[in-house]
Amino acid sequence: MSTGTVESSGAERASGARGIPAAADGASAARYDALRQRVASAASGGSRPAAIARLLARAAATDALHPEPVLRPTAGPDAEPSLADDQVRMLRAVVASDLYATNADGDPLVGAAMPESASSLGSAEQHAVAQALFDLGRDLDPEDRALFDVLVRRGLDPFEALATVPLEALFDADEQAALDAARRLRQRPTPRLFTWRPGQDADYGGYVGVIFKVTRWCNLRCTYCHDWRTGRDQAMSFGVLRTLFERLLEPAGHGNVDVIWHGGEPTILDRRAFLRILALQRHFQRPGQRIQNSIQTNATRIDDEWVGFLRRYRFSVSVSLDGPPEVHDRTRVDIAGRGSFDDVRRGLELLRDAGLLRGVLLVITPEILELGAERLLAFFLDEGIDAVDLLPARPNNGPGAPGLYIEPTRFARFLVEMHRARQARGGATPRIRMLDSALQALHGEMPGFCELLGNCIGSFFAVDPDGSVSHCDKYVGDPAYVLGNVLEHDFDSLRRSEAARRIRQDNERGLARQAGCEYFEICRGWCPHERYVQAQRGDIATCCGLRPLFDQLRAEDDGRAVSP
Repeated sequence: MSTGTVESSGAERASGARGIPAAADGASAARYDALRQRVASAASGGSRPAAIARLLARAAATDALHPEPVLRPTAGPDAEPSLADDQVRMLRAVVASDLYATNADGDPLVGAAMPESASSLGSAEQHAVAQALFDLGRDLDPEDRALFDVLVRRGLDPFEALATVPLEALFDADEQAALDAARRLRQRPTPRLFTWRPGQDADYGGYVGVIFKVTRWCNLRCTYCHDWRTGRDQAMSFGVLRTLFERLLEPAGHGNVDVIWHGGEPTILDRRAFLRILALQRHFQRPGQRIQNSIQTNATRIDDEWVGFLRRYRFSVSVSLDGPPEVHDRTRVDIAGRGSFDDVRRGLELLRDAGLLRGVLLVITPEILELGAERLLAFFLDEGIDAVDLLPARPNNGPGAPGLYIEPTRFARFLVEMHRARQARGGATPRIRMLDSALQALHGEMPGFCELLGNCIGSFFAVDPDGSVSHCDKYVGDPAYVLGNVLEHDFDSLRRSEAARRIRQDNERGLARQAGCEYFEICRGWCPHERYVQAQRGDIATCCGLRPLFDQLRAEDDGRAVSP
């Protein structure tokens, strides 16, 4: 589906220069190729030939991007330790890559984030693979050891491999000059630990989440959505992208960074645009700093090439879906007003079959309430969807703003209906994030959801294509929630801004009104945006609205019946 001439040409501009220039000097490339052949030959008679073969195959994908490797400096402010010189670092890299495992089509699987403690690392097989790699590089001369380090990084971690690709492969001369002039910090971050205790707000410590509005263009016109835009300048420019990631990854306290790609529809941009953005992240990443990319997509543009890209670079993927076609095709329509269910289902199935689908996000609208919990749950199970996030429809931001509004108590009652429907089927599938987080909170466990953790202000940000930064993307359209702009302010300044101070004070006053509720220590007041919407509608609530849900869950714990 096309978004029109203006958006399409803009997406091409956002991708940057198309050509990948050949290496100016092929000496290093030739030596690198010879080393790769030596490694392949030596590995064939070694202890782990299959694992090394997979490493070489994965490295080849980066080699195809640009064969001339960039050698990492071994001294000076940009120096980074070589994997070839450190057995523990090599082991950590192997564990993080899951190089030893493959899925059905032979493509290496991607593992979870690496543990901090070397003593807890890995299986015997992972240790053996790491030792085999270390042994292969041990007897090489210094230049070949540096090239071997490039080969290993390219084979173990495609994101890490971006540091071995010359800037000119992805950026034009002016962009390269800007990157060369930018500040890169090579010291490890020193974040505080995330902490949580029952009945208290979370302390996010070194965590920061950025809802990354890479573009506002979208190929759908959902009936309840107010996030899409048309016209020029609705995709982030190189200048905004460079400054955003320089400033996002600069603070010593930012040790754990989540980048949530959002829109609009992010895949309106092409894969080269995505690759340039990932290269910027890696360019500014501090040693030891964790970056996790996830994407919220309508899935209409997902194909085999997108699946391969998202899997290669370890994206976590969530798909927007409004239930079965009789509802989805009424609320999630394209520019011409046509339903999008068939396109979404095709993309969702590709993602699910590749093991990339984290879950689906569904907006609770009057159409969904009319459909009912039983039919919705049956649809999820029929489609093989095992994780769902439910969000109540909300109007545009601002006093008296138009838009759909599902009252909090009605949303809570629908969650109860979903809970009963799931129980009637004898299991806990699909996982429903809001419902399961409420159960965790009620039982004194940490809910896996920001809306029930409290204390989100200053740990979550939304960044628009022009660089403006808000507290969370839920407040789009209200200038009072814009904290500043990354082109003018760093993240410490944004946290200290007058707007952030006012937002905190307003939030504290709202929480004080709700503190007398018997469930306050469990829900932590729910999401601040819920209080915001209620206030805009003149409702000064003393309960967040989730009482019907907690009444039901507590009654079940106590063995009591609650009326529907």
